[in-house]
Amino acid sequence: MLDAHQQGLIAVILILQCLLLYSVLQLDSVHRTGLLISNGARLIRALNLLFRTANASNVFTDKQLA
Repeated sequence: MLDAHQQGLIAVILILQCLLLYSVLQLDSVHRTGLLISNGARLIRALNLLFRTANASNVFTDKQLA
């Protein structure tokens, strides 16, 4: 489980990935397709990690409160 500092770093990485995806959209279509696929996959993995750890944190605190 990630702590708050690590989750903050993941959030910063997600923002940077979004900016990178935006800059990729400015390229021509030949270069755009491959970069969108690879960067989109990275963005999805980072989002998945962030939400999975957030859900684990919520479950943990709910169990503590019960």
